[in-house]
Amino acid sequence: QAFALALDTCEASFLPFLAMVGMRWIASSIIFQVCFAKFADIQHVSIAKFANGSPKEQEEQVKKLRTAFETKGMVALVDVGFPEGLIKKTMQTSREFFALPAHAKEQYKEPSGYPPRSYGAITSPEGKIYKTQQKDDSGNILNEWLLVKNTSVAIDWNEPYYTSDEGREFYSSVSKHPEQSQWPSEVPELRQVTGAFYQEMEKLAHTMHELFALALGISKDFFKSKAKHAPLWPVTIAHYPPQDTAPAEDQERIQPHWDRTLFSLITTSDYGDEDSEGGLQILVDK
Repeated sequence: QAFALALDTCEASFLPFLAMVGMRWIASSIIFQVCFAKFADIQHVSIAKFANGSPKEQEEQVKKLRTAFETKGMVALVDVGFPEGLIKKTMQTSREFFALPAHAKEQYKEPSGYPPRSYGAITSPEGKIYKTQQKDDSGNILNEWLLVKNTSVAIDWNEPYYTSDEGREFYSSVSKHPEQSQWPSEVPELRQVTGAFYQEMEKLAHTMHELFALALGISKDFFKSKAKHAPLWPVTIAHYPPQDTAPAEDQERIQPHWDRTLFSLITTSDYGDEDSEGGLQILVDK
């Protein structure tokens, strides 16, 4: 069975810049192993060297990022500095959740018809929803999601950014939608672990804002200055259950697509299926 932990980040919609592909979780920090090197030679950018290295090392990471997006549209991030074991624990607790009976998971599904905009179903600053993304003709789940939010940004509920008509579709107080903060008792660590993962990804996203700005030759704070509010995006934990038979030709586990955001951060775990050459792939022009 395969997992992907992902976020799409920016407060507005931009063209996609970043995706991770064909990579597995290794050791206790986010180091991605390229499994599809025969399809694309992927640049590796060190977050530690960018954040704490010498001026020369920092410039080298900016140059690598620029080269990656001039050629492949994807880069592998290494040395990101997440707490030891956090990714492994997030994978573990997520597997425990997805292993629950269908009726237990469906208690946490998004409300029907509310709200209309993308990702708006989690309006609380701390919350989650479960979503069945794809099923086959027999009702077997091909792809299911657990979407999580846990922003560290303090929200001023009197600010028009949150109180406008559009803002209310994306943001609401915990008291308005308490069901979004109800978590399965069968997996007691799920809330704490996924929340910690979200906040680490939030930090990483801000670092990527700086990297992209420098790679584009603009002010380091250009994107960060526009991303001061609580983010719209959740972390999407996608689960692709093992299948006894292949889906029909007109059914896909997930369709080829692009993300409508500034960039996406993805880590994958093709646990128990490392030799099948499964997982995410990218289409490159050069």
